[in-house]
Amino acid sequence: MKNNLQIGDKVEISGGYDYDIRWLRNIDEGKVQGTVKVIFGKGDTKTNAIVELFEKIKVDDFEGKFLIIRTRYEKQEITEVSGIVHLELCDFLPESKPWEERRQGEWIESHASYKKLK
Repeated sequence: MKNNLQIGDKVEISGGYDYDIRWLRNIDEGKVQGTVKVIFGKGDTKTNAIVELFEKIKVDDFEGKFLIIRTRYEKQEITEVSGIVHLELCDFLPESKPWEERRQGEWIESHASYKKLK
């Protein structure tokens, strides 16, 4: 279990397949980093994580420091050390509830990549 993604781990998040990734336009490195604050999902399935970024990012007119990373594929768990995820940017610390039951941020990516940093 030690190799799995856990609360407190540092992660790196980068863009997906799009040539011009709007949320990375102002980021020279082409990736962001942050700390996993919460891991949650429905029942025993852990499909979401809240990541507090080391620095705010701006997407169009929206700016935030928290990302919800959400799995894309059936049977995918966010506790894997890397994967492809949806991204939702928040300018507030979101609740660890399903999307439809909480205040929502700004959806910014459907095919982002994340990986646990050593």
